[in-house]
Amino acid sequence: MKYNKENPLRLFEVCAGYGSQCLALNRLREAYPDFDYELVAWAEYDPTSKAATEKQPAVVAHNALFPQWADRNLGDITKIDWGGKALSVTYLRIQHRVRAFQRLGCNTGSPRAAAPSPWRAYGRGGGTSAAR
Repeated sequence: MKYNKENPLRLFEVCAGYGSQCLALNRLREAYPDFDYELVAWAEYDPTSKAATEKQPAVVAHNALFPQWADRNLGDITKIDWGGKALSVTYLRIQHRVRAFQRLGCNTGSPRAAAPSPWRAYGRGGGTSAAR
């Protein structure tokens, strides 16, 4: 299937962070001018933050990079009322590795923050390992 202006790739970015998938797709669009995409929806919410969703750092960064899609953040995916909502998407991207390590406290200054590279936990190298 060819994705272009008439038929854009339709992206739903779950646990979007600052929008790395949109950044990558923008680069793809620069390299291949016939290619196009649309961010149908995105979901970003930090359950450990005391700030309102729109004031959370990742959401602020995403909105600064992609202001045209600021109103498409669905927030906390566990609290979305899907009744009557249908999203037609071509590509669903979930940033699960990032979330898994945030839950472990690897970005909170806790003792676990000194843990080795998260990639090692997924068998992708990085860090040091006694098994090597």
